[in-house]
Amino acid sequence: MRETDRFLWGILALAALLIVASMVAVGLQGRAGEQPPEPGTPARVVWDYVQALQDERYLDAFALIAPSYPPDATEFAAKMSRQRNADPGTNRVSRVRFDKTIISGEKATVTVFVTTFYASGPFSDSLYERVETAQLRKIEGQWRITAFFYPYWLYDWDRRLPEAPSWKGQD
Repeated sequence: MRETDRFLWGILALAALLIVASMVAVGLQGRAGEQPPEPGTPARVVWDYVQALQDERYLDAFALIAPSYPPDATEFAAKMSRQRNADPGTNRVSRVRFDKTIISGEKATVTVFVTTFYASGPFSDSLYERVETAQLRKIEGQWRITAFFYPYWLYDWDRRLPEAPSWKGQD
């Protein structure tokens, strides 16, 4: 065998090894998460909600949402299941890291970094990170979600019909 052939085979073997090692490392990094936030905090509600949806425990996730955001548990479970199954990123790993929580009276905003890894082939993997926020409100002493981010929330749940004007006292 010529020396150039051995050199070429060595480069190809090294490239294949690096590709496999990077896919394993990114996959493991996506699964390795930080410790859950302290119980009773808005961040912990966000954590529990994401975990419940990832585990397809839709009723547990629904229990963490403020009343009427979405209308009922059956609709919530059906829409979240459809959304999960319709996602084209079938080889997707997501991770949520917490940044900060701002509490103002009975309202809270939790800022998180969402990292998503799409593995669609040996040469087309991508990593995407974005900053998102979740809105919560304290209801009867418990933090409940009032607004969240895609893909864990549907935008039509934020739309409310405008209240009809009151005609009382106007003759």
